[in-house]
Amino acid sequence: QTITTAEKSEDLQLALNNANLNHTQQAFHVAIDRWTGGAADGFLYSTLEPIGIDWDPIYLRLDLDRAGKNPLSVVALVFLLLRDMAHGRIPIGFGVNRGLGAIQINQVKFSVQGDPQLQGLHGLVLRGGDISQVPENLLKLLQQAWQQEVGS
Repeated sequence: QTITTAEKSEDLQLALNNANLNHTQQAFHVAIDRWTGGAADGFLYSTLEPIGIDWDPIYLRLDLDRAGKNPLSVVALVFLLLRDMAHGRIPIGFGVNRGLGAIQINQVKFSVQGDPQLQGLHGLVLRGGDISQVPENLLKLLQQAWQQEVGS
């Protein structure tokens, strides 16, 4: 409650520190007037934003038994997703249109069970999510599966 009722920036920062929210800061924004494209008169607002936080890893599990007739095309789609996320094209979370939601991919680790065609991925680590580090024979296999899926 002390956070929501703080009237001064100093009081807010003290309340955030007391609540162990040391990696949260107050950020000020101006609403944009939809007609002029400029700052809307009298629409200054603030939000609480996390800064400098190390998040837990994101895990993605793919069950290829449920992937339909062409499971390798699903793997190919995941690789396209990884590529786009690594290049910052897919923001995640709140405020993505306001510059929030950016993520950085440090590495992608693969653990493969089952499908013998994908065993070359098992134990592979992609630094920075760079899919060009995938063995060429696997990339060709996935590209063929994707082309078959989209009918080109």
